Amino acid sequence: MHVSRRAVIINAGIGTGVAAVCSVIGTPLLAQGAGNWPSSRRSLGPEGGPNGVPYADGYPGRGNKIRRVSINHGTIIDGFQCFWETGSPGDHHGGSGGSPYDFDIDRGDYLTTIEGSVGPHNSWPTVVKSLKFHTKSGGSSPLYGAPRGAQEHGFLLKAPKGWQILGFFGRSGTVVDAIGVFCMPIPARRPTA
Repeated sequence: MHVSRRAVIINAGIGTGVAAVCSVIGTPLLAQGAGNWPSSRRSLGPEGGPNGVPYADGYPGRGNKIRRVSINHGTIIDGFQCFWETGSPGDHHGGSGGSPYDFDIDRGDYLTTIEGSVGPHNSWPTVVKSLKFHTKSGGSSPLYGAPRGAQEHGFLLKAPKGWQILGFFGRSGTVVDAIGVFCMPIPARRPTA
C-alpha cells in the first residue's frame, strides 16, 4: 500500500451511458454506466444526500481489481476516481477542489471496506464529508476529509467475506453528494506449476 500526494486529476469523461436503478435516502435515481455488470454483483449503499447527478462506474472486466483510488479533499470529499489493475481509469466523480491524494493497493491485495461520514456543508444539506479505505490484508488509507463532527453520521460499506469492492455509484456535482459500492467475488487464485 502506498499513499502519495498528486498534482493532477484525470477526467475520463462520461460513462457508458447504460443505466441502472439505485437509491439515495429512499429516492430512486438513474445511474449511468452500471448496466454492464454481471448479475452476480452486489451493491452496498449509497450513503449521502439527494443533490448532484447520478454516477456509476462501468464493469471493468472479469478478474480485475482496483489498484488505486485518487481523492480530492479539504474538509469534505470534493472528488474521486478509481483505477483498475488493467491500467484503465474509471470516471472522475465530483469536482476538482481540495488537495489531490492517491491511495495505492498492493498487488495481490483487494479493496474490501470503505468507512466515512456524511453531513451538511455550507449550503448543501448532505455531502460525503470523509472517507477511509481498507484492504483485505488489513492495510488502511489515511482519513480523507475532516474527522466526523456532531452533525455528521458515520457509515461502513463492507464487502462480504471473499468479495472485493470493484466500482462506485452515487451522486455528485461539484462535490461528492453520495457514495455506494459495487462488489464482486475475489477471483480464485490459479495454482502455479
